[in-house]
Amino acid sequence: GTYEIIGDSTTISALSPIVIPVSATDFQALSDYADGADIEVRAVLSDLSYTTFGTASASIIHIDVTAPIDSEVGAVVAQTGTVVNNFWNGTNQSLRVTVPFTASDLSMLGGNIQLQARINNLPYVNTGTPVTVETPTSPVNILLGRADIEGLVGFGSGVDLYVGAQLTDNAGNLTLYEASQTVVRIDTTQPTDPVIGVTPMGENPVAGRWNMLTDSAVVHVPLENDSTLLHLDGQVATVGITSVQMRVGTNAWTNVGTAALITALNDSAHVTVARNEIVGLTGYQDGAWIFSRARIVDQAGNADTSLVSDDSLQIDISPPAAFQVESVITAGGSVVENYWNASNSGVEVSVPIANDASLMTGTLEIQVYVGDTWAFVEGEGIAATETIEQINTTQVVQIDSSVIEHLAGFDELTILWFNAIITDRNGNRTLSSPVTHYLEVDQIAPDTAAIGLVYDPD
Repeated sequence: GTYEIIGDSTTISALSPIVIPVSATDFQALSDYADGADIEVRAVLSDLSYTTFGTASASIIHIDVTAPIDSEVGAVVAQTGTVVNNFWNGTNQSLRVTVPFTASDLSMLGGNIQLQARINNLPYVNTGTPVTVETPTSPVNILLGRADIEGLVGFGSGVDLYVGAQLTDNAGNLTLYEASQTVVRIDTTQPTDPVIGVTPMGENPVAGRWNMLTDSAVVHVPLENDSTLLHLDGQVATVGITSVQMRVGTNAWTNVGTAALITALNDSAHVTVARNEIVGLTGYQDGAWIFSRARIVDQAGNADTSLVSDDSLQIDISPPAAFQVESVITAGGSVVENYWNASNSGVEVSVPIANDASLMTGTLEIQVYVGDTWAFVEGEGIAATETIEQINTTQVVQIDSSVIEHLAGFDELTILWFNAIITDRNGNRTLSSPVTHYLEVDQIAPDTAAIGLVYDPD
């Protein structure tokens, strides 16, 4: 292009630098003015006799009046702590905001990005420190710190955070990016501490005890009517009770069971812990105590660990001492050893009770098996059950004939084998051994012989 006179002439009044203002109107009136053009500037000096054209300035003015290409802020994701999409929880320390470029815009090289944020419908405000763009062809990830987030007007649990951005290119042109489609719900409130319960399960469960027959424990976690324990859309949360923990004594807590989902509020969730998990706990031994607690996580990722359950379990896996039934004697009518006849009214079974305090309030069961030889059948043939009220003695159990004669398989010439089962108050049991006492059923009287008279005349 050609040089053009621009601006007003100025009289030189001193040998010092001169500033000549040029209005935007005059500048834009240049013949070669256009977006993307480079403008060179030189001065023309005139005295009374001569005019001199100066050398062009080393500084070239590049015309850039195009704003950065409009777009929208990308993903907004919490960092550190428990990260849950679309949430800011009490463990998060920063937000990573991705600002993309939809095309190569070299005017952003050396420009900057200023993030802007708002709570709910409040005005956007500049948030965080402007970031210089070094590579305008790649998305820029910017971190907003915890102080930036919590310093926003209106910050608090239950509100929504929106993040936009202002882009300034290296020429100073501005563009406001649309806010990210990721709306971040603020929820920094922990769930309420649940007070959990523990129920031992198995063949002979006893509250508060873990015995030799216990095969699992069910941990009951009560849930308050807290909507944050469910997704915003009302569906069942993919988080819930993330873990149940147990320990023996003061040993380290161990995760046990399988994480449970929260399926209903104002109710209880139940987590089953298998026997092998409990037996494998550090410090597991007879007489020790098992403690339990649960960890609840809400939809935002806030977690709280319950108070240690009051339903602790004491380990008692020692069965009662071995014993043998002392005697089995029929009562009433004609008493014949090892026989049950039609005249008998009952049976007296004598069982020794050891000098063991754990047997107090336990149970003594008499089991009768009908067959040619003794066989133990779980849960069948229980003819009598009594509470053990005294130890270091012999307990005599009386069984009425109405019970004996209604045993499954009872019939003439069958054999009744008598076994005893002692169960301590913690649910451990021992069967008598060996089983040697029996009664053979014989209730049919012998045939009456006919008596005849023979006449003898002599």
